[in-house]
Amino acid sequence: MERFGRKRFLFVASAKELRNVDKKRGVRRMAKVELMKRTPERQSDHDKCVETIANKWKSDGYTVEADLPNWNRPPEIGGYIPDIMARKDTATRVCEVETEETMEQHRPQWETFERKYGASFWLYIAEKGGTCRFAK
Repeated sequence: MERFGRKRFLFVASAKELRNVDKKRGVRRMAKVELMKRTPERQSDHDKCVETIANKWKSDGYTVEADLPNWNRPPEIGGYIPDIMARKDTATRVCEVETEETMEQHRPQWETFERKYGASFWLYIAEKGGTCRFAK
């Protein structure tokens, strides 16, 4: 997955496209598909929820990285950037915040985070107004 500004893109290929290998370059042809965008209001709710969790974990003594302006950005995991990564001693937390609209489409992203070795995965749903509901 590549990121351009606040937009996220996932590069995908069909089985037929995977067989179409450019013999000169040895490159598979891929199609760029934009992940579901949130409305500005829902993006604001998402960002408020991310900031609330990041600040809470920071006050609990974690070193926190968040995919928000003015925060250190978390490292990529399996081609995706999590919303929050927090570390304290030997504990690592990876957190993803979704809205109801993006829950199913972004499932592969947070399933990748769930499989991260040595980290606990946290999933929250951003409600209207920016409140957070723990999902997993």
